[in-house]
Amino acid sequence: MDWLTNLFLQHGVAQAIVVLSLTIAVGLLLGRIKFWGISLGTAFILFVGILFGQLGLSIDPTINSFFKDFGLAIFVYSIGLEVGPSFFSNLKSKGAKLNVLAAIGASLAAVVTVALFYITDIPMQTLVGVMSGAVTNTPGLAAAQQTYQDLTGVADQSIAQGYAVAYPLAVVGIIMTIVMTKVVAKINTDELEKRLTAQSDAETSETEGISVEVTNPELFGKTVVELKRLVPDTGFVVSRVLKKATGETILVNGQTRFEEGDKLFVILNTTNEQDIVSAVGKLDTSDHVTWVEKSQDVISRWVLLSDSKLNGKTLKDLKLREHFDVSVTRVDRAGVKLVAVPYLKLQQGDKLLCVGGEKSVSAAAHSFGDSSKALNKPNLFAIFLGLILGIILGMLPIVIPGLSAPLKLGLAGGPLIVAIIVGRWGAEFGLPTYTTTSANLMIREIGLCAFLACVGLGAGQGFVETLAQGGYAWLGYGLLITLLPLIVVAFIGHKIYHFDYFTLAGMIAGMTTDPPALGYAQTLTSRNKPLIGYATVYPLAMFMRILMAQLLVLLFCA
Repeated sequence: MDWLTNLFLQHGVAQAIVVLSLTIAVGLLLGRIKFWGISLGTAFILFVGILFGQLGLSIDPTINSFFKDFGLAIFVYSIGLEVGPSFFSNLKSKGAKLNVLAAIGASLAAVVTVALFYITDIPMQTLVGVMSGAVTNTPGLAAAQQTYQDLTGVADQSIAQGYAVAYPLAVVGIIMTIVMTKVVAKINTDELEKRLTAQSDAETSETEGISVEVTNPELFGKTVVELKRLVPDTGFVVSRVLKKATGETILVNGQTRFEEGDKLFVILNTTNEQDIVSAVGKLDTSDHVTWVEKSQDVISRWVLLSDSKLNGKTLKDLKLREHFDVSVTRVDRAGVKLVAVPYLKLQQGDKLLCVGGEKSVSAAAHSFGDSSKALNKPNLFAIFLGLILGIILGMLPIVIPGLSAPLKLGLAGGPLIVAIIVGRWGAEFGLPTYTTTSANLMIREIGLCAFLACVGLGAGQGFVETLAQGGYAWLGYGLLITLLPLIVVAFIGHKIYHFDYFTLAGMIAGMTTDPPALGYAQTLTSRNKPLIGYATVYPLAMFMRILMAQLLVLLFCA
């Protein structure tokens, strides 16, 4: 039986795979257990790794380093690919205020950490680990570990130990902040739900189709181009028109002229409805859109854009009216409905609502690919090319006056930034970046699991002794780093920016990159506002947590 014992204890490739797999499997199993309704999920792998490390189980340090760094790189890269398409648009309009709050929260966490450094005798690298655990940010932990090792030439396991101590209480603290915000602000979630349901949701890009009758004399004899001049900077599409003179329903093109009494079927954002109705005439309340449904010669059909060659093309580039006599009125992108304006750049995986004759729509569908099977094949080239570029960027030394050593984005920052850029602009350069949600999650979870297992096994040796020698105080310090910034941000968001409670709850979960808190926030409402708040601030929050961790190590550990 020596061979079986050696498979767990004698360092080697096979032994490393067995130990890592055991750590991950046990961690995932225990992560399903709920404590007071809260489960730690994947994060439990870290604690299992620490336990195994404390019991003497370990893997070869070189293999540990490889799995940890590679897992981290693919983990953050998959995050970047997912948030990339919406990262820059989320910084605009109302999303700007949400991101300001997230930036304030990240900065305050760093300020509290620096204050604790001067008040206590705890080394900064350890406090940065505590800070990363206090905001439940694993990439921040990785950035701190790598920066410290690059700076000093040695690893410090107290960084991971501080993270592990602070993390569990942080999850509870974040959720408690969401609960206390509701209590202190005297929020009645049922009443808020009814009020928001009665209002149009101005924070989404949801679209609707309306029938409008032409009664405005300024539009008589005019075309859709001239209609757009009456309502500049308003995205809408006139899909078809019911001609009063003939009773015929026709598709609209640049030469179609509108006459008094014609009815237009318009696709628009809900928030633009009044502007369009005022410009055209009046809302058709007689039969609304039933004339559209009764159209015999014109059909509408959702078509899947699966041809990678069309990545980054605009609807104007495709010249669908010229080639197929078909109009695209809406685009469904990951569940979000967008108005199909001419300058909208398409992405592989989009669903397009095509309107036209049955044969014309079928021909247009063929040109788009319209094959779900084609999307099941992963675009590995984009992933590995992005990893190369991301690691090159991460290792690039950035000299900043006043810092004793160059700043590096590292394996957490470099791949994240490149993935965001690739996710946003890769399609425009012919680089297929589409990855199914399940494939992206698979890559992300494998990377995160490998990273957490390696960190836990490395930090496990001496963990109990560290706690006994004063490490228990890290619990209180971590909770302080968790709560103070969140209380300030919740106050500003509620009293100054006047965000609704559901959006604010999602934003709090997003600025701490904490999925369990998002899960709790989602239970408060049937609307998707918590998810919107979370997704809006998550990319910037992730980037700032990584950057802050590195800066604190560089400034105070040189």
